[in-house]
Amino acid sequence: MIINKWRGSDFDNPNTFGERADVLWHVREGQRLVSLGIIAPELLTFEEQHIWALIEENGHFWRGRWSGNNWDFDVSLDSIVRERIDEYWEDLVAVAMGEKTADVLPGVGKPPPTSRDLDDEIPF
Repeated sequence: MIINKWRGSDFDNPNTFGERADVLWHVREGQRLVSLGIIAPELLTFEEQHIWALIEENGHFWRGRWSGNNWDFDVSLDSIVRERIDEYWEDLVAVAMGEKTADVLPGVGKPPPTSRDLDDEIPF
């Protein structure tokens, strides 16, 4: 079976599951879900799609950069912070299943102060 045949620049040379097994398989469920979510989201179950949506929309789980007050990040294998998925896995599942509210999940925090903000704090 071919995956991602319509995505990216590999349209002429799509990958098979066998060729991507080293990326798709992981002993921890959260890590498998992340790989599937990025590489072949159409294979996620309904419940997994809910968990993936929480991960995909939460900047805490992604490397990125501040752009003003916004945390900009790309959803890719290179930018996921896998340790954070493991750390919050039980909460992610509980929120997706409606057992907890989304406020148990971390946010990205606040942007660092700009030089103008620092000037405002100088007492003279």
